[in-house]
Amino acid sequence: MDKRTFLDGLRTALVSLPASEIDKTVAYYEEMIDDRIEEGMSEEEAVASMEPIGVLAQRIINDSPTVNKAVRKAKQSSIPVGIWILLAILGLPIWLPLLCLAFAIVVGVFGLLFGIIVSLFALVAALAIGGIMVMIFALFYLDIGGMSTVLAIGLGLIGIGLGMLLAFPVAYLIKAIWSGIKALGRKIGSLFTRQEASK
Repeated sequence: MDKRTFLDGLRTALVSLPASEIDKTVAYYEEMIDDRIEEGMSEEEAVASMEPIGVLAQRIINDSPTVNKAVRKAKQSSIPVGIWILLAILGLPIWLPLLCLAFAIVVGVFGLLFGIIVSLFALVAALAIGGIMVMIFALFYLDIGGMSTVLAIGLGLIGIGLGMLLAFPVAYLIKAIWSGIKALGRKIGSLFTRQEASK
């Protein structure tokens, strides 16, 4: 038997494996035959020194991580699907409220974090805009004059100054909270993707 016939037969015998795994395995045995030819064997001798295709293919399939994973999964899920459905229906009064509670907690946490972001932004904006408005009213609309106008302008400047002073720490805090929201979202998403991957 020549090398090409052997490799084609091996590829056919491994048809139950994923295509990438078949390609990798056939390439490995092709290289093994080529090495034996380089060591001085003829092509027919190199092929004859290999295990029979059926025996070799069965050993490769048994050692395959894909097959082992499928076997482990079949062993783990030895409970019939009908039993799982029955248990899910009977457990509905327990797991449905718990699921709703978990959903409400997640929504509440996200809502709280968004509320903190909006409140911090509103605080800085209120101080700065409020200070500007106090100064405008003191200068153009209030007819109080004297020290009262100076006091109003001073209060306006204090509001603007506090708004500017708090802008950078609040921006940093908002950025940190936003990063926390995204990390929490990724964590919750990974719970579902991990469950999908394990199926």
